[in-house]
Amino acid sequence: MSETSAESVPVGPRPPRESVEAIRIHAPTERNPKLGRFLEAANANDKLKARWLGQQVTADRLEMSDHSWVHLQIVLNRALHMFRILHRSGLKSSLESDYAMSHKDAEVVIAGGCLLHDLGMSIHRVDHEAFSLFLAADLLDDLLAPAYEDPERTVIAPRSCTRSSATARTGGR
Repeated sequence: MSETSAESVPVGPRPPRESVEAIRIHAPTERNPKLGRFLEAANANDKLKARWLGQQVTADRLEMSDHSWVHLQIVLNRALHMFRILHRSGLKSSLESDYAMSHKDAEVVIAGGCLLHDLGMSIHRVDHEAFSLFLAADLLDDLLAPAYEDPERTVIAPRSCTRSSATARTGGR
């Protein structure tokens, strides 16, 4: 076994099953049950977590900054915090103005974009944004199913994985 850090967490590669079992995304959801169900679905989805593992492996190979689930959790929590400030200041999301949905639905879209924006890194760095679109689309029905039925799920899904929203949130990184 590899050396361990002060927290007794193994250093170095671990088998995929062991790695994905350790992954868990947290965000404040107590006032938004739909967001809570979306995050529960993400935390239960081994395919998604394996993609997160793969995107970090690619980043490590290229000596890039963190692209792991830790990065995604930070992005998610900061994005939700900013949106909630803007919402309290009177900002209406496009879901509210175009579809008469709630700001809480917009939080689910934000969560989807934050958690899925780098999935393409599990394939390749070049054009990872485009790869992310297809990988996200493949996962979104399962992730959204605990919180939404159609037609709302079909309205929410593409807004969670658009190339423009993903690159806007990440600065194209």
